Amino acid sequence: MDLRHLRYIVAAARNGSFSAAANEFNARQPIVSKRIKEVEDELGVRLFERSTAGARLTLLGEDFVVDARRVLDETEHMARHAKASRAGTLGHVVVGFYKSLSAGAFRAAVSCFRKQNPDIDIELVELPFADIAAGVISGALDAAIVLGDAGKCAMFKTIGLWSEHLVIALPKDHPLADKPIVYWPDLRGERFLVTVRDPGPDTRSTRRRNAGLPGR
Repeated sequence: MDLRHLRYIVAAARNGSFSAAANEFNARQPIVSKRIKEVEDELGVRLFERSTAGARLTLLGEDFVVDARRVLDETEHMARHAKASRAGTLGHVVVGFYKSLSAGAFRAAVSCFRKQNPDIDIELVELPFADIAAGVISGALDAAIVLGDAGKCAMFKTIGLWSEHLVIALPKDHPLADKPIVYWPDLRGERFLVTVRDPGPDTRSTRRRNAGLPGR
């Protein structure tokens, strides 16, 4: 007994006729009758009462068709699930990120992705960069969203997602406070407060790279 047998039986039950079931599958009626008889012989029961008017389920046949429909539905579900997983439209993804990325473009991107891919479950894990790197290497994380230069992720394949402007907070009476744009050279000699944890190290690296400013 295989799925083809079950499909023939369910179709015959639905149509009340072996001929109609054969037409549904573009098959010859004797073939459908033979396949259904094979199942009856294998089980040792009669599933249909045959007559010149068609085919009617027996009581045992009615119970069998209920189970057959469930098997076919579950098989179809498994097939769709496998195809969706292969196509990348179904599954579970664990993504590491910095807390500082929990708003703005990152939050908007995650929200958009979830709307476009409702069958993919995204688990977001907040971690410092060292733990993010270790998680990607070990396989605990499927991907990570990080700030700064791709160079520090040389051991991974990286893709640029978006760029953001840095914003500097200044006292109202600071000489640079009225400038619409502040350039890195303008900040020479200024004292900065940056976090010890991520993304503080990225901020210090950006300062050194763009203006040769000390990394304190």
